Amino acid sequence: DRLKPEQAWTIREAAMEDGGIGYLPVGSGKTLVGILIALALRNCRLAVLLIKPDQRVHYRLAYARLREHFRVPTIVWDDGWAGSVLVPGTPAVHVVPYSLLQNKRSTVHLEKLSPDVVIADEAHCLANKASARSGRVLRYIAGRRGQTRFCGWSGTLEWKSIADVAHLSAFALGMRSPLPID
Repeated sequence: DRLKPEQAWTIREAAMEDGGIGYLPVGSGKTLVGILIALALRNCRLAVLLIKPDQRVHYRLAYARLREHFRVPTIVWDDGWAGSVLVPGTPAVHVVPYSLLQNKRSTVHLEKLSPDVVIADEAHCLANKASARSGRVLRYIAGRRGQTRFCGWSGTLEWKSIADVAHLSAFALGMRSPLPID
């Protein structure tokens, strides 16, 4: 019936800053934040929620349970699953597994969807700027500077140094980022 304090705080902060990045450890409720955050961001019409492929069933079950107690956004499963749900008057959240971003068609997929928000659960999956999936997402956001907002979280944002997440922090918070921009 209620959000955990860390979930409510994350959604509130992202709404205030129009983006966000942070640490949400295992058990803190990243899944619910990923589903609900599009409702809190101003003028969000379409969001892409990036998840690990093995989280698909978890997200489907969480969305079904969440609908029983909360107002939820429209959800579209971009992996071919037929369980999409239209909720009139709400932003559409396209759930896209990171694995879909590893082929060239995914660049076209992002461009075609034209999301105004990119949400990254387990955002550390975008830490390596040289990887194909990270490159596609980062080029999309950079090419639409100011038009596409970013929200991301993970329990392990940094692997080696703050350089792993400085680019994500800059996309989420712009010049308000506490990390060095260059």
